[in-house]
Amino acid sequence: MARVETKTEKAMEREQKINELIKLACKHQSLINFANEQLKRIGQQLIELGAFDTSKTKSERVTPAGVAVYQRTVKVKIVDANKLADILREDFFDYVKEETVYKPTPKLRRAVLNGEGSLANRLRRCVGIKEYEYVIFKPAKQKRS
Repeated sequence: MARVETKTEKAMEREQKINELIKLACKHQSLINFANEQLKRIGQQLIELGAFDTSKTKSERVTPAGVAVYQRTVKVKIVDANKLADILREDFFDYVKEETVYKPTPKLRRAVLNGEGSLANRLRRCVGIKEYEYVIFKPAKQKRS
């Protein structure tokens, strides 16, 4: 006589499969994290050994084993516009670009995403909506022996 699988057994198998997949993904994420840490250390060692021309924002080192690319990015952010204006005086706007940024409030987000009718449709034509879907894996902390 054939055994009939119950809903509970199916649900348990499904949960077990989900747990196994998450466990596998976390294991791989741990390996990626470890590899990224190692690559960062190796890169720092190459910089300390003088393998790149660090006076440039981009420098390549080609070897028979492969290519290593050094890249440096520098970002400048204004933290005290008033003091900067005092220093630069009439030249302030030669060094600074002023812009107005419009960002949606929670009220506009609700109206655009959940609203119905003519107003919601007109509002949707005035905004850009992008939806991203992704999964982040966070491996459990391993106890050090």
